[in-house]
Amino acid sequence: MGCNKRTLSRIHSDLLPSPASFPLDEGSIEIHASKAKTASRRLVPILPVLREWLLKYRQPAGLLVSHRNVAFELHMIAKTANQLRRAAWVSARGVTEEQLKHAEAQAKELAGKRKKSKLRSQKGEVPPGAETADIEGWEPFAWKNNGLRHSFISYRLAAIQNTAQVALEAGNSPQMIFRHYREVVRPMDAEKWFAVTPASVAAAKAARESGAEGKIVKLPKAAAA
Repeated sequence: MGCNKRTLSRIHSDLLPSPASFPLDEGSIEIHASKAKTASRRLVPILPVLREWLLKYRQPAGLLVSHRNVAFELHMIAKTANQLRRAAWVSARGVTEEQLKHAEAQAKELAGKRKKSKLRSQKGEVPPGAETADIEGWEPFAWKNNGLRHSFISYRLAAIQNTAQVALEAGNSPQMIFRHYREVVRPMDAEKWFAVTPASVAAAKAARESGAEGKIVKLPKAAAA
């Protein structure tokens, strides 16, 4: 969809086409100037993959995204992911409770020093839930600010090779798109990204849970445009 999280949190479901029209016409979502970061109206096309997600999660009325604070929800996703990564790291290495507490104490001390320092790091440098990652040596997960918007622009450009069109869809300038997103990803990667549907996610989850990832049958890929 290519919206930043602030714009996404302002979109109402009644701005979307009727669900009955989704299988027949891609349609578009109108982003009013009052809701866009750039204060300019634009139309976002409902691509096949977006249509699949809307059909599954769209509400009959109210905000498209029901979370009052999208940034906080993303914060919690990153925190949970890092808690799980740390737990997996602990399980693989047989780390003791005492060692964990020692690392947590070190992390707390370092955080205090950064807070007091006049040269302290920018807010959000340490991903939530990953305070001990550098000390313990495991790879943290970090959610990039407006990461889905950046991904959409990169993969959409790789898929259609049309800077002007992507700029219109994303509410950006062709110069900005060309400067930051041209040749960042390959078309084959774009095909994979736009094939992430509710069905493919459910299939991957089921495969992981059953331990049969190698036997999963790949679903047909949704077209990018």
